[in-house]
Amino acid sequence: MQRRHLSISLAVIIFLLLFTPVVGASEVKNHNVKVFVNETEIIFDANSGRPYINKDNRTMLPFRKVAEAAKAEVEWVAAEQKAVALNSSNSVEMIVGKKEYRKNGKVEIMDTEMVLDPAEGRTYAPFRAISEGLGYQVDYTRVVQKSNNKEILAVFNFTQGQSQQEQQRIIERVKNELQGLGTNNADFRYEGAKSSDGKANGSGKLYKNNQLIYEGVFANDLPHGEGVLCKDGLVRFQGTFANGEPTKGVIFNTDGSKLFDGSISDWNDDSFIGEGQLYADNKVIYQGELIMQGGGIALGKQGSLYYDSGELFFKGDLYGDVPYGKGSFYNKDGSLIFEGEF
Repeated sequence: MQRRHLSISLAVIIFLLLFTPVVGASEVKNHNVKVFVNETEIIFDANSGRPYINKDNRTMLPFRKVAEAAKAEVEWVAAEQKAVALNSSNSVEMIVGKKEYRKNGKVEIMDTEMVLDPAEGRTYAPFRAISEGLGYQVDYTRVVQKSNNKEILAVFNFTQGQSQQEQQRIIERVKNELQGLGTNNADFRYEGAKSSDGKANGSGKLYKNNQLIYEGVFANDLPHGEGVLCKDGLVRFQGTFANGEPTKGVIFNTDGSKLFDGSISDWNDDSFIGEGQLYADNKVIYQGELIMQGGGIALGKQGSLYYDSGELFFKGDLYGDVPYGKGSFYNKDGSLIFEGEF
């Protein structure tokens, strides 16, 4: 019996969203975090890793990226699974899986451990432990973005000895910038029906920097109802929105072919959980739950895989993208090959 491994080209999704890889459906990460060194935002991507909030509700940052942004030198000691950061005055050492760490040689305890993401080969550590370990002051604020009513956690490393008053001025300036992303922002232009209070209500179009980004139904300044989401002049999503977020519809590749068709939840700019059909070359290759994040796709624990020609190949338990556990295998003519546990 031939087992078909699901193969998905990164080129299929790289232009849709900026994602980071995930391990499984139960481990989707909340990436609604922005990190600043003083007033300068650290830009994260798939190569550096992205900050996230872990199961202990702690803000985890890519160790190397953040330490280097704060002008520290970083060393990875592979034999000890240890990350070391040094600046002119301080040092911090952390070991994967340990809550104990060293600050200037003294043992300290944090309430969650540094982790090594095996898919990325990258370490993540608690924001406060990294920054305070290097001798910096830290703070944070929560911001609700007007464009999508979504909460962003903004965290700050103050490295220049700013006074408390100056730190608060920086936080307020950043907070105001993050909040000002609605349809009334100077970069945005709305054309269409409005209610008596001036909010977008009814059919309309939303432009950013004179490029159409959404056309459809609005309610209280947010996409709400049937609509089309555009990027770089191309339709990337068509379907239903609720309070500014896509909930059900079709995601398209840049060539106009289908990528995904189904329901969508937990959309947060760089990831979503979906329940539906995944496509390649306009043919269904998988049906079930999935997570799209970073440069990869993580399939659910159960689903259906299809032959390249479109016929059902397997339905049942999955481990990654491989049949594993219980399920049924089929020939292309629909006849059963095997059913049971394997």
